[in-house]
Amino acid sequence: MNIKITHSWLLEYLETDATPLEIQKYLSLCGPSVERIEEVNGETVYDIEITSNRIDTASVLGIAREAAAILPQFGKKAILKRKNLTAPESPSSVIPLTITDPEGVCRRVLGMVMEVNGVSKSPEYISKRILATDTRSLNNLVDITNYVMTEIGHPTHVFDYDRIVSHKLILRHAKKGEEII
Repeated sequence: MNIKITHSWLLEYLETDATPLEIQKYLSLCGPSVERIEEVNGETVYDIEITSNRIDTASVLGIAREAAAILPQFGKKAILKRKNLTAPESPSSVIPLTITDPEGVCRRVLGMVMEVNGVSKSPEYISKRILATDTRSLNNLVDITNYVMTEIGHPTHVFDYDRIVSHKLILRHAKKGEEII
C-alpha cells in the first residue's frame, strides 16, 4: 500500500532542516520506502510505501514521527511538533453507541454529533491537499473524512444523524447474507 503526502503538510508536524531529497533518502534507508518525489501544482509530494507491519506510518503524523526518529541519526534536525486540538465544550447531541464484538477485534470507536449546514464544496486548502494525495475531492463531508485519515491515520465515516431511525449506533460483525441498504 502506498500513501502520498505533501511536504508542506509534513512540515506542520515536523520541524526539520532536511530537504525533501534527504527525507526521501534517510527514510528509505531506515523506515518506510519513499519510492518517488513528484511535483503536483507546485507542491512536493512524497509517494511512500507502507508495509502491513508498519500501518502506524500510514499518515502525515506517522511519517513525521518516523522522520523525527530517523533524521537525527544522520545529523539532521528533526523535532516532532504537537498540535493542540480543542474539542467542543459539550456536544449538542449524544448518540448512544454499542459495540458487540465478542472476539475483541474492535476495542474503541469514537463518535460525535455535529450540526452541518448541508453538503457543499470543500475549502480550497482541503481539496488541494487531498487532490495532491491522489484522492478525489467530492464534497465537504466526504473530503474531511479523507483529510483526517491522511493526516492522522484514523479511519472516519460520516452518517446522516436524521436518517438513523433509532438514533443509536451498534457496531457488530455482519450477519451472513446481510445487505446494507
